[in-house]
Amino acid sequence: MFLDGDHRIEAIKNDFNAVKNSKVIVFDDYYITGEHNNFTIDKYGCNELIQSFPENQVFISPPTLKFPDVRVAFWSMQLKIIEDLKKAFL
Repeated sequence: MFLDGDHRIEAIKNDFNAVKNSKVIVFDDYYITGEHNNFTIDKYGCNELIQSFPENQVFISPPTLKFPDVRVAFWSMQLKIIEDLKKAFL
């Protein structure tokens, strides 16, 4: 499941709750520096939700050339999936 729409924290949490039984959820807008284009993590992005998960359930994508400070975050309760993503990207 790929979540990318309303960038407000509460909307992202609501979207997550609607699909939390999915095998893998990919969240757009994880802000490495805490902000992007005036979107700050106190109101926007998935940082707060991602930080609430156990570290071994999460993988943050590597930087891209165009937006090195904005990443996608992968979440899964199936740890093998997270391990495989890490191997594929790193």
